[in-house]
Amino acid sequence: MQFVLSDLTPNDGETPSLTKPLELQPAGWDSSASTSITNFDWQQHSSWQQGVGTFGDASASAIFGPSSAQASLAGSGPLTGPYNITASGTLADSPSGDYLTTNFSSLSAHAGTNDTMGTSFLLSAHTSLTLIGQADLFISSTGANPDFLVPFNTSVSSKFSVQFLASDANSIHTDSATKELFIGYSDAPRTDSFNQVFSFTYANDSDQGAIVSLWANASVYAMLPHLPASAVPEPGSPVLMALGLIGLLGLTSRRGLMQAVRRGP
Repeated sequence: MQFVLSDLTPNDGETPSLTKPLELQPAGWDSSASTSITNFDWQQHSSWQQGVGTFGDASASAIFGPSSAQASLAGSGPLTGPYNITASGTLADSPSGDYLTTNFSSLSAHAGTNDTMGTSFLLSAHTSLTLIGQADLFISSTGANPDFLVPFNTSVSSKFSVQFLASDANSIHTDSATKELFIGYSDAPRTDSFNQVFSFTYANDSDQGAIVSLWANASVYAMLPHLPASAVPEPGSPVLMALGLIGLLGLTSRRGLMQAVRRGP
C-alpha cells in the first residue's frame, strides 16, 4: 500500500508533503501482529508484538507440531510507503490420543494498525493524496473426512480490510475496501479466491493542512475437529491448511493444499 502526492497549485513554491507531527504520534502502539495455535488438548502456542511509529514494524509467529502461523506489518521507510501487511498459517491434524473427542484445534493470525486509533498523518495544504493498494485472497479446503465426529466445525477464512478518512477545514472524506473468504463444511475439496486493486483519492484544496487517518488489517482463521483413531491420517498428511497474505502494491502468490492467502504490495 502506498500514498501518492500531487501538487494542486504547482506555482506556489510549496512542495507537497505527508508528515507525522508530534501531536499525531501514537501514545502507545499504532500497529501490532499476533498469532495463536491451539491443539486438541487445549495446549496453546501464541505470540504478539506491538510497533510504534508511522506504521511501527511488528511481527509474530507460532509453531505447534505440524501447524504454524505468521503475521507481520512492515512500515519502516518513507511515510508515503510502501507498507506491507501479511497474515498466514497452516493448520494440520495432529491428534494426541486414540479416543473420540469433541475438541478441535484452531489457528489465527492477524496484523494491522491499532483497531481504535489507526495511524494518522498530516497532509500539506493544496495537495491531492491517492492511496493505492492491491489485495489478493485465496483459500482452499481438502474437504471433510466422513469419520469426523463434528465435521460441521471444519472451517477456514481469510479477510482484509482498509478504511481511509481525511478531514480538513471544509470537509470530511471517507473510503473503504474489505473482503472475506470463507469455506465451511464440505464433502469435497473447495477453493475460493479474490483479487482487488483499489484506489482512494482525496484533494485538500484548503489553505491548511488536513489530517489523514488509515486503518488496515489482514487476518486468517482456521478450525479443525479431532479425528477418530480410525481416521488418523498418515504422518505429514495435512487435513487442513490455511494461508493468508495481504500486502498492498505488489503481490506474490503462494498456492498449496488448504490455503488462504491475502496479500498485496
